[in-house]
Amino acid sequence: MDLFFGYNYFVDGFEKEMEKLVSVLITSYNRPLLLRRAILSVFNQTYSKIELIVVDDNSSYEVDLIVKELQEVATPNIKNFIYKKNPRNMGANFSRNRGLKHAKGFFITGLDDDDYFKEDRLQILVNHYNKEFSFICDNYIIVTGTNNHARFQRECIIDLQSILKENEAGNQILVERERLLSVGGFSIDFKRLQDQDVWTKLIQVYGSARRLNANTYYMDISHEGVRITKNIKDYVAYRKYYFKYKNIMYNDTKNYNLFRLMMLRCLKIKIIFSFIAKKQYWTLFATKLLLKRAFPGIIYLKQKVYENHFKKRVR
Repeated sequence: MDLFFGYNYFVDGFEKEMEKLVSVLITSYNRPLLLRRAILSVFNQTYSKIELIVVDDNSSYEVDLIVKELQEVATPNIKNFIYKKNPRNMGANFSRNRGLKHAKGFFITGLDDDDYFKEDRLQILVNHYNKEFSFICDNYIIVTGTNNHARFQRECIIDLQSILKENEAGNQILVERERLLSVGGFSIDFKRLQDQDVWTKLIQVYGSARRLNANTYYMDISHEGVRITKNIKDYVAYRKYYFKYKNIMYNDTKNYNLFRLMMLRCLKIKIIFSFIAKKQYWTLFATKLLLKRAFPGIIYLKQKVYENHFKKRVR
């Protein structure tokens, strides 16, 4: 089912206007109230040429009715409004790729249904876009309900080894649609770390990315409960990511990833390491002992890697 709102964008002069059209892709599943907030944050953008695509991953709620209702309050900057519903629950990556297939914008960016944009987000990202970088992104605010805080504190260039260590781009970027298509979109086999995976593919092909020191994306985790399986799922995901990209990792990047896998696999060991870091009790003996306990028979990794890791945490 396709719902269109606003001006007919496919008219004379389309190619000229198309250069600046931004497609915003929202995937949603069973969060109708949060989806409404996300859509309204797109309506409130100061940017003037937006295509909005909502892909419903077969929610049990009537999301199509919400979309129809919001048509009535849509702003003129929404040039095209598309709604798609999967015939069954297919997962986030399938839904993202489906939305990508229908997108017509020169640029594309995403928005999770439980998050929302600051009103000038698209304007800032487009104004600072430079095709010399694979994509552009910025900082984001983590909304906890009690103590909101920014994830990053500075502007930076994200090179390949940086993204292989940590997802320094966050969960959403602004990128040329053709670039995202050229790397195959989102990998269906990644249930977690799908963002870091596709950002890695983009940087591999198009070079380093740029992160602005701006806070225009709100990641709302206030509605999430305690998930006891989080570490297990994280371990499986990071292990999959490591083995996919280990051949292009420098040695220090490999060690960084292996160390993280150890911590995710051994929660009790993680607590001990954290205690050592806070107290600054760093000894080679303690390191070897804890590594041996965590992974019997594992090859000892360079001490410098761990020293650098803990120095960052102690600061």
